[in-house]
Amino acid sequence: MSLITGIQLLVLISLGCTSSAYAESPQTKVLIPPSTKSDSNKEKQSLEEQKAALFEKAFGKKTPETYYPHDMQIILDQTIVTPMVVDINPYTQSLRFKTTSIKYFLEQHLLKTELRKILGEKLPPTLSEEFLREYGFDIKINMKYQTVSITSPLKLRKQVNLYLRSLPKVYSAQPNKNQPINGYLNTLHAFSMNKSRYSYNGNYNSNIHMHDWLLQTETQYNYNNEQNSMVTSGRIVRDLLEERVRLTFGDNNSPNSDLFLERLPLASGFQQALFGVDVSHVGRMARQSNRKSEFSYSLTVVTRSRIEIEINGSPVYNQIVSPGTYILQGFPFQTGRNNLTIRTISAQGTIQEKQMEYFHNPSLLPKGATEYQFVTGLPYKNFTDFTELDDTRLTNLAYFRYGLNAQFGLTGYMQTIRDNVIVGSIGEYGFGANIMSLELAHSRNAQDQMGQALRLRAYSSSASIQNKRLTLIPSYYTINIDYTSLHFDRNMFVSDTSPRNSLRSVISPSVIWQFTNCCQVQLSAVFRDNRNRVDSQAFELRSFYRIKGIQIDTTLERTYDIQNDSFTFFTNLTWRPGRKKRNRFNYRYSNNTNEHTLMANLWPENDKFMNYQWNSRFINPENQSHDGLIRYQNLEHTLATRYYRSTNVGYNYDRFEVDYDGSRALIDVNHSRQSTWSTTTSMQIATSVAFVGKHWGISRPINESFAILYPNNEGMKDGTIVFKNGSVLDRFSAAVFPFLGSYQSKELGIHSVDMPIGLDLGPQQFILESRLNTGQAIPIGKPGGVIMASAILHKPNEKPFDLEVGTCTYVDDPTLVVQFFTNRKGKLLVQGLKSGTYSVQLLSNEYADFTIEVPKDAQSPFNLGTITLKREK
Repeated sequence: MSLITGIQLLVLISLGCTSSAYAESPQTKVLIPPSTKSDSNKEKQSLEEQKAALFEKAFGKKTPETYYPHDMQIILDQTIVTPMVVDINPYTQSLRFKTTSIKYFLEQHLLKTELRKILGEKLPPTLSEEFLREYGFDIKINMKYQTVSITSPLKLRKQVNLYLRSLPKVYSAQPNKNQPINGYLNTLHAFSMNKSRYSYNGNYNSNIHMHDWLLQTETQYNYNNEQNSMVTSGRIVRDLLEERVRLTFGDNNSPNSDLFLERLPLASGFQQALFGVDVSHVGRMARQSNRKSEFSYSLTVVTRSRIEIEINGSPVYNQIVSPGTYILQGFPFQTGRNNLTIRTISAQGTIQEKQMEYFHNPSLLPKGATEYQFVTGLPYKNFTDFTELDDTRLTNLAYFRYGLNAQFGLTGYMQTIRDNVIVGSIGEYGFGANIMSLELAHSRNAQDQMGQALRLRAYSSSASIQNKRLTLIPSYYTINIDYTSLHFDRNMFVSDTSPRNSLRSVISPSVIWQFTNCCQVQLSAVFRDNRNRVDSQAFELRSFYRIKGIQIDTTLERTYDIQNDSFTFFTNLTWRPGRKKRNRFNYRYSNNTNEHTLMANLWPENDKFMNYQWNSRFINPENQSHDGLIRYQNLEHTLATRYYRSTNVGYNYDRFEVDYDGSRALIDVNHSRQSTWSTTTSMQIATSVAFVGKHWGISRPINESFAILYPNNEGMKDGTIVFKNGSVLDRFSAAVFPFLGSYQSKELGIHSVDMPIGLDLGPQQFILESRLNTGQAIPIGKPGGVIMASAILHKPNEKPFDLEVGTCTYVDDPTLVVQFFTNRKGKLLVQGLKSGTYSVQLLSNEYADFTIEVPKDAQSPFNLGTITLKREK
């Protein structure tokens, strides 16, 4: 039996014992919280004895007590993650934590006083996993993903949380290090050629982050303009994280750093770009995150029981738990009214049931929460160019929103532009399955003319309610009412004449009857009352019916208008073949234009990378168009070719496109021809250059934040690493992860590796973290070389130096240390070496250190031959 086989056997035995101890049912999860002292201590002790006995039987000696450090990710209670160096025994995968590191981490996230009571104050320099298990901790190691999962005792947790759905991990805060200057430049190059005329347009958006300050600029270049280049806008941004406030100096309409107000008012100044000072406070600094429900429920379980939870009749949780008090969190509520049922079933069959109703509206602020924005600045005259600001229209904006409770919210705002003023307020109310907002606004212009506006939005939001039969009460409804008086002016334009808008009212109700999951009817209407123009009304009836593989949609629309009095009928048929569900065919007909549309989307079952699409539109032989596309897509690249041809009353139009989406660029080539008199060829290239300190990389355009994954070994220049998002590290550039949002944490792993055989990659899972449009540099691979060497170590009596551990230290750079261990025949394999002299130290003090030489022309695997050890004097 080889050493590797023996270690795998031990791991399988340990996993098998652990699984049988917790086995309940193949389809039932069982949660067994550990006690203060583990109840299975005797069982674990016997397991350790079994492992030791098996090791001795397999290798003829006792298990070595040798450990060496590994960079691991520590996962506490499935939700909190931090990197940590852990000492691991390569033979048994036993762990030892540095006391200072693990104690600080546990005290940060568990009850500090209770933890110190059970662990004591005087602790050894290292804590073994057996030591922690004695006090109820459960520890599992996964060497493939370089993770150590720790489950803490219930009594030590600040909250014993049970999550009803998977939640993203929370990454433990690390000591704040000075971040080097980092940033990126997004570029878009557009080339076009029309007969003998050539043109080039370029957009360059820079993003520089330095000491928590963000500097952004947007620049345009146009070959045909008299002034070729022009800095259109720019800003300096700083976040005050504790106050959740963002300060912006300059243009407040950033492509990726402005914060959105969740409830935009009627005044248009809040939706337009201003150059000045912007102070914004919002509930979430991360623009991509959604507000989750803060509802939690404390449940006490007296005896071992099953917990069943239903929301609106649908099961969302089913687990067996041990006695204890649990905080239920992460309820997957739907917007609006939710009927919640929590059921506890004991082993004796006793059932306790709690029913309640909870209203969830993520658009409302939580009780006591605020959101505000204060802006002072100048608008642009015609287009975005900070040299063309309109100094006659100094604009001031003030906005304040407050959450009264879970169902009520209030907002007040003001906009002033010279002598023009708009003030308004918004009230938000949620009741039952209904959500309503009412906005009232008042304006006064330079001519002292007053105007008013009203906007009412109401809708039902319980998407789970289904009526099994036809009733007059709809499953859902929406109603919008808009009223604008004659002199109300929401725009930012200041004029010496009266506003141009007319007195009008718009009412647009919509109701939906949902009979089953596959049948729905929707009735919508729009009523417009224009005092100075023509009134109009429109009614629309939609329905769909879905059976296995087929969905039929129909739409009837009736419009009453002097200029457009018409009846329109649409029908839409979608078919998914039963045996090839990835494919989709769609046919649509409109009687108003007599238009037929056919769409096909095909995914071959035997080739997951290919996709074929076809779209055709036909009215008559003189009015038709056809569009075909072939796409090849894998993890790293997407290549699509498209041909489009249309005919319109004798005029023909042809267009051929090639689109390439890669990890480092987006390229679009387009060639079009209109009849015989116009031909145009164009190409667009979008790419980005990113840097963090001295490290840089080329990427497709970056959205907000990013991470550079750079080679940490010179021998990696000739290899390639592909990460799970498609980013590539090769001889041309470091890999760049361009999809990291601001204030986001994300795990990224390696997908495939094509590197020299002697390279030591080290950890293959990485934690990406960001702040406001920041960059992070992460080294890939361990330092050293790419040479793998082998040797056989013999004791002075010519017997193998078996099952021992040692290190190779590079003489020219003592910080380069590579560890190894020998098998039963005394053979060692060590990777990550480079040419030069190494000093070999053995953990056993019985034998003296020695040196080995790796020549410059060494090829992997390099054989060092047989080395006979000498005893230590």
